[in-house]
Amino acid sequence: MRNYNRRGSIGITIVMLVFCLLMSVSMSYQKTIQTETIIQNNVNYSDRAMDAAFSGVNYAMAVIQSNKKVFANTDPVEITFTKGADGATNYQSKWVNLASNASFTTYLDDDRKTEFQNHPPYRFIISCISSSYFKANDKQKYVLIKSYGEYIKYDENNNITNKYAAQIMAECHIATTTKTIQLNRYRRMELQDPESDSSNFFTFNSGNFNKDY
Repeated sequence: MRNYNRRGSIGITIVMLVFCLLMSVSMSYQKTIQTETIIQNNVNYSDRAMDAAFSGVNYAMAVIQSNKKVFANTDPVEITFTKGADGATNYQSKWVNLASNASFTTYLDDDRKTEFQNHPPYRFIISCISSSYFKANDKQKYVLIKSYGEYIKYDENNNITNKYAAQIMAECHIATTTKTIQLNRYRRMELQDPESDSSNFFTFNSGNFNKDY
């Protein structure tokens, strides 16, 4: 009887150990899935912020395209976006909320109440050098555009829960012969706060594509 009791106890112990091992593996797998989901969502939201930053570059290119003087094959000219009440020229935009005047009923991954869904989660702000410039090596005319984009997450009551940001510097080629502007190259930048660090965000040197401002 004693031998049978021992064998029974050993069997129960082995079963418990296997059960605990399976539980540990299951919990570890569940935690891994949750972590990967969070990471994937963060990557997704960061990509959306990058899309907003690219929208800013496209916006700036459209404004530049509308200025015929930019394409004059002469000295660099000022590239303006707005004029202040005092007539002063500004080389930067205010915050632009994408489709902010539209009436939306839904957004992707947007679980806010219907009355709050007319506030788009995408926005951008841009800065441009005050004039186009010529490269010394090829005498082609270029312009630098800095764009800061955000993707904003809200809760169902329209309270901001998180912001995802991206900032890029774009160098655009001004083709005077065809009167078009083309994206030549771009790169990610270290994030700057356009509001608290506006002096550095809106002021930068022309022709220096590789410098972080």
